[in-house]
Amino acid sequence: MKRGELSGDITSVKIFEDYDRKIVVLLLCTVFLFMAGVYSNQRRIWMGEDSEHHLAKEYWVAGEVVNKTRMSLNQILSVDSCFLKPYIHIQKKLFRLGSELLPQNDGEIHLWHAKWFVYPYTRKLSRPSGVGNKVYESRMVELLDDCWEILEGLIQKNIADQKIKDAAELIYPSIAHYYSIYQGHYTGKFSLSRTRIGKSEKHRKRNYQLLLWLDTLKSSWEELGKTDQILRNYPFVAMAYQVTVHDTLKRIVLFLPFERRFDCEHGMVQRLLKEYYKIMSPDPKINWVLNLKYTNQEQSIIAYSTTVYSAKGSAINYIMDDICGMELPIEKYHLLNNNVNSRYLDSLGIFHLFKDEIELITNREES
Repeated sequence: MKRGELSGDITSVKIFEDYDRKIVVLLLCTVFLFMAGVYSNQRRIWMGEDSEHHLAKEYWVAGEVVNKTRMSLNQILSVDSCFLKPYIHIQKKLFRLGSELLPQNDGEIHLWHAKWFVYPYTRKLSRPSGVGNKVYESRMVELLDDCWEILEGLIQKNIADQKIKDAAELIYPSIAHYYSIYQGHYTGKFSLSRTRIGKSEKHRKRNYQLLLWLDTLKSSWEELGKTDQILRNYPFVAMAYQVTVHDTLKRIVLFLPFERRFDCEHGMVQRLLKEYYKIMSPDPKINWVLNLKYTNQEQSIIAYSTTVYSAKGSAINYIMDDICGMELPIEKYHLLNNNVNSRYLDSLGIFHLFKDEIELITNREES
């Protein structure tokens, strides 16, 4: 190789090295400016004159900066990705330090817990990596325990900071929805867990309690005049609230046979009938799922069809229509465009999945 050619190759390498170095520096500066902007914005939101627990808020603000970055990465990475572990480690450290500066009787720490460690799963109904339906999953049970602790803490403890309280009320339906859907993991395996949940006194009581807490949340929205704002600005929150109430009521009605309390005139049965008329209404102020249609039509259709036409929905339809002779609303296709996903299971499928419940009800009716 000639000396001139070698010199030219070295020069080219240096040019590329300088170019790569500039790209790295530019990326680092961009990340720094982004983080600085997020930090400044978070301080403005959470550390105004009307905020409470300022020392603890320093850790909350820092944790929110980490959380914004982590949630952005969650768009392309799974919740449990190894690349996100450093962010989670930092958040755990900030959580521990911040919690030491908050009063024990203040529910604010439960929002930290929810937003940083639980909401990443609940926002898309994700389960920890590797969790299945056939065996006991300890990681899923731990996550459900965290959900329950958050649901209890946010509703039963006073929250001094009004902005934190507002944020807690917005995240609450998502946590409740997740717990309601996946609570079957407590029974040893998730598959066909509905009846096992119904036979557990502990979990029956929890569903009654969850419904009470959801009612308390809605009452708070109504007292403060927030309902219209939530329907308008937070359609996902409104949807999650309505389908969780509906799902919880269906579970409770299916619990009644095990409690030897089933009656077509029972308050829970009558309330569930009203909820069917709400969720199948053409009025978005009554049928809150409709509000989501304008921002995420696919998600609204999935939420509606899985709520109304699920296995539990089919069983309830059979109980109310065939056993109780109630007049249920007719599908008007406000969300569904055709008959796809708008059929109940046939009676054979219902008897197969809900054999114990149906037999207890029909035996009672016959006696």
